Amino acid sequence: MLKEDRLAKIWEKEILGDWDNLKSTARVRELWTEGIPKKIRSIVWYRAVGNKSVVTKDLSASWLSEAGS
Repeated sequence: MLKEDRLAKIWEKEILGDWDNLKSTARVRELWTEGIPKKIRSIVWYRAVGNKSVVTKDLSASWLSEAGS
């Protein structure tokens, strides 16, 4: 099993389901340093920092499009 797949399973099965209780633990800090797998990165970052600016997928896509021009 690839490292990224192994880490994704850990995040999904151990951490995300109990995020509020686990987000400040040594285990989560350890996982942060190992890297957030691409397939769950947006979920982890959203839970970690939120979306206070209320950025929608359409707005984000628009910004990305403009940045590529």
